[in-house]
Amino acid sequence: MIIGVLALQGDFIEHIRVLQSLHVDAREIRTPQNLNSLDGLIIPGGESTTIGKLMVEYGLIKPIQAMITKGKPVWGTCAGAILIANQVFDTNTHLMCARHEHTSDVCKPYRWIGGIDI
Repeated sequence: MIIGVLALQGDFIEHIRVLQSLHVDAREIRTPQNLNSLDGLIIPGGESTTIGKLMVEYGLIKPIQAMITKGKPVWGTCAGAILIANQVFDTNTHLMCARHEHTSDVCKPYRWIGGIDI
């Protein structure tokens, strides 16, 4: 079994170490090409805005969405859970305005990857 850990920012090293202690083939994921041979993916905690922006920059959003659509397990902890949530409501319009539509002081729900109801 090969499990990838998104290694853009956050607690990815800790996840890699735990998986290795369980004798799981764990790999750091930084590019869409790294996703090809995985049986599952963990998106770790960290800072969701930073991780999300890096995922956009490196072209990871659509490939991870495709993994979820194909039924491959994708698990998020903390910021990772935010990133895979189907909807996130942000009442602070100064955060994430690049990712969601907003009008005046009211933000509409947004999502990065989607795939799970939280």
